[in-house]
Amino acid sequence: IFIAFVIFNGSLWVGLSNIISNSNNDTISHQSNEDIQAKTAKYTWPQSELTARIPKPSINTGEVWNNSDSEFWLILQGVTTEDYLEYIDACKEKGFIIDTEKTDMFFEAYDSDGYYLKVSYLDFMEELDIKITEPRTNENLEWPTVGLATLIPKPQGTKGKITIDTHIQFFAYIGEMSKEDYNEYVNECIEKGFNVEYSKYDKVYSAKNKKGDSIRIEYEGNNTISISMYAHD
Repeated sequence: IFIAFVIFNGSLWVGLSNIISNSNNDTISHQSNEDIQAKTAKYTWPQSELTARIPKPSINTGEVWNNSDSEFWLILQGVTTEDYLEYIDACKEKGFIIDTEKTDMFFEAYDSDGYYLKVSYLDFMEELDIKITEPRTNENLEWPTVGLATLIPKPQGTKGKITIDTHIQFFAYIGEMSKEDYNEYVNECIEKGFNVEYSKYDKVYSAKNKKGDSIRIEYEGNNTISISMYAHD
């Protein structure tokens, strides 16, 4: 998304994406041929374990951006608000009813097997993003004995996945962590010195230690937390 400022016929026009409008609500469309082709291109719905867990959309214009074993990502074009709401209802019928969050712009939830779904809607672009990912915490967790992870307490959860572990960055998903466990773990990290330049919200905590190493802890829902760390420069 970008904001455009254009002088046209002596007026200042301001717009988002491919539509520019002025204070009189007049509009100019400057769609490229690529924009038009993208809005009319048809995709093929793939058959996979991930796509079997979500409803096949009724809209057939769009593009598959990722179709791997761990993630499926589809962007649809020409989607109305009614289409968005109907698709959310269909996802709930498929079992995505755990730790749901819903707004006019997105819906996210888990199913009982731990699959995570996020549906995002941009009404002014008539665009719908559908992304489903495999469970993040099905593996046995082995906590590192070197690196950034040694600066914080080992979480009580025994299931999870460490996706990055280097001398400058660490990232992990930890399962078997309730919202109460998340709050207790944040306090443990504070006691370990991550209390500088901190920000604390209901589901997110970020801070640095005196050396400048940073941490971000987030409650992801479905008894899962994520931990992200960066070493100081």
